[in-house]
Amino acid sequence: MDAEASLYGYRWRSDTQKQDKLMPIGAPQDRLYLPTELLPHLYPLGSGAAPCPSGLKFTKKVLVKVGGFEESFRKELQLYKDQALLHKMYLKEQVYHLLSTSGQVQTADGIDSCTSAS
Repeated sequence: MDAEASLYGYRWRSDTQKQDKLMPIGAPQDRLYLPTELLPHLYPLGSGAAPCPSGLKFTKKVLVKVGGFEESFRKELQLYKDQALLHKMYLKEQVYHLLSTSGQVQTADGIDSCTSAS
């Protein structure tokens, strides 16, 4: 799996003077992590920021291998399906952690959303 930083974009908004902001993942970048190495660094077990879902690249084969999304998460727990999937990946797969970004997370009304624009 590849995980990259996210670029939070504000320049498309005419009502703000905010500059775009690069949000790196909360662990040393531009390196390969073996299974379990990222767990102590990233949310929720560590203090580092987890990658935004739009900054992940993996194959369907890997998704199936780790068991996919956690379908037992219902109602308010659905907010954490991506974190559960990430932890399954961190436990079983190598992760290449990039500082660069190929996409942009748009922001709306001061709240960061997960809409990607590449």
